[in-house]
Amino acid sequence: MGLFLSARDLVERELRGLGIGDGSTRWAGLTGSAVWPVGRARMLVDLSSLSRPAGGSQVVEIATGRPVDTPLNGQPGWSCRSDDQALTICSLAPYSGTDAVLGFDAAGVELWRITRDSGRVPPTVTTAWHGTVYGYTDAGPLVLDGRTGQDRIASAATAPLLVNEYFAVGPDAPATPEQRPNYRHPSRLVASPTAG
Repeated sequence: MGLFLSARDLVERELRGLGIGDGSTRWAGLTGSAVWPVGRARMLVDLSSLSRPAGGSQVVEIATGRPVDTPLNGQPGWSCRSDDQALTICSLAPYSGTDAVLGFDAAGVELWRITRDSGRVPPTVTTAWHGTVYGYTDAGPLVLDGRTGQDRIASAATAPLLVNEYFAVGPDAPATPEQRPNYRHPSRLVASPTAG
């Protein structure tokens, strides 16, 4: 099953599910501005558009376009990223800070969550790779276990923006120890080798 985003008009975009083999339309009629995979068979749709700026969010089955009941439904501001293996990490950051981070397995089943009312500070997630989640809070960079959401490294050296089996790319170290890297808008990026 493929996904095609078509412009219905200048204000609304229509999402359509297309068959990979023949390109035939399998489902249509869902409008949204962005999509993110959640596991192997689901996707999160940002339902906002120019005509509905606070449109919310909905998870649907990729093959059918049918809605799926998950905690990601409803509130706008969710985004997800894959660890390029078997996990999806979704963050709710509707305004300036992160309100929640949730981990899902390949089937789209929730494994863990960190919310503002859980006693932990939800990190701003920068990337994920093969079971590892990278991010930061006001206390600095950290590394989470992607299967449990628990800290692997509570005080990491950096929060990379891109990771693979060869290298990690992240903001350059600040000029003085009391300064912090700018993860949202780094002026300079550096690459460093990874252990795999």
